[in-house]
Amino acid sequence: MNILRKTRLEATSPKNAWYELELVELLEGFAVIKRSGQQAARGVEEAWFRRTLDSAEKKYLDTIKQKTSRTTGRQYKEVPSVSQQLDFWSAST
Repeated sequence: MNILRKTRLEATSPKNAWYELELVELLEGFAVIKRSGQQAARGVEEAWFRRTLDSAEKKYLDTIKQKTSRTTGRQYKEVPSVSQQLDFWSAST
């Protein structure tokens, strides 16, 4: 299993809700894996299989867009990963 992309979203909510997505390459296709939960509760995991990278990326990006563009309910924001932060600092020196 090869992780191609990973995103973490967090909501400003009383229970500190979070949502993680991974786009992974499998032997016979791709999967979008979703993990979600809140501060003091066990998370939920779900996965969607896609045969092509294009359709897997579409599912991945559509899910992020759905979670970050809400105007009501929980509003999620993307949290930069450690590697994104390191890339930023190495590029600015």
